[in-house]
Amino acid sequence: MLKESPVYLMKEKKRGKCVIFNHETFCNIKTRKGTEYDVDKIKQVFGKTLGFEMVVHNDLKRSTVSKKIERLCTEDYTDANCICIFILSHGSTAERIEAKDTSYCFSEIWEPFLKCRTLVGKPKLFFVQACRGNKEDDGTLVKYEVDSAAAIFYAIPTRADFLFAYGTTDKHSAHRMPDKGTWYIQSLCEVINSHWKEYDLLKILTTTSRTVALNYNTDKQKKQMPTFSSTLTRDFYFVRNNRRSKK
Repeated sequence: MLKESPVYLMKEKKRGKCVIFNHETFCNIKTRKGTEYDVDKIKQVFGKTLGFEMVVHNDLKRSTVSKKIERLCTEDYTDANCICIFILSHGSTAERIEAKDTSYCFSEIWEPFLKCRTLVGKPKLFFVQACRGNKEDDGTLVKYEVDSAAAIFYAIPTRADFLFAYGTTDKHSAHRMPDKGTWYIQSLCEVINSHWKEYDLLKILTTTSRTVALNYNTDKQKKQMPTFSSTLTRDFYFVRNNRRSKK
C-alpha cells in the first residue's frame, strides 16, 4: 500500500472473508425470529455480488465464539483485501452481545485483530445488529421545503483501519421484522447492492442511516438511528481500484 494513496487499493487476489455470527436461539432469552432473512441478504450481497468468501456460524456458545475469533486472527490474509465481521444477536448496554449461553463483550470480537499482522493496513469492518439498550427513539418532526518494486515501510497506529457500524445508537433498541429481517441489515445490503460500484463505504453507511431514519417506524411510531465510527485512513470502495478509475 502506497503511503500517499487516498484509497484502499483492493488489489489482492481475494476480495476477503465475510464472517457472520448469527445468534437466533438462546438458552434463557427469546428467539430472534427473522434473523435468517438477514443472513440470506448478507450472503447474497457480500457473497454473490461482491465475491467475498462467506462463513456463517449459527447459535454458538461464548467459548466457541472466542475460539472462532482466535482462529480467524491466526489466518494468513496476505492475498485478501479486507475482512468483514457481522454480528446478529440480542444486545444490551456496555457493548454486551448475547451468545447461546451467556453474553460477551464486543471488544472480545475486534481487539484480537489488533495482533493480526497480515491485516495491518487493510480494512477491518465490523457490523453489529443488536440492541444497545432499552430506550426507544420517539423521533422528532422536521419542517422542510419543497510503482516502484522497492519495499517502503512506514508506521501506522495500531488501531488504524477499523470500521464499526451499529444498527442503532448507544442505549437504544434495534428493530427486527420477524417476516423480513432487521431494518438495518436489510437497508445496508440494499444500499450496497445498488451503489457498491460508485459509493465509498462511509457514503454507503450514511445513506443507510438516512434510509432507516426516514423510512422506518414501528406501529407506535418509534424510530431507529444507525451509527458508525471509523479509524479508516483511506476511502474504502468495494470495487477494485483499477476498475473504478476506468469508469
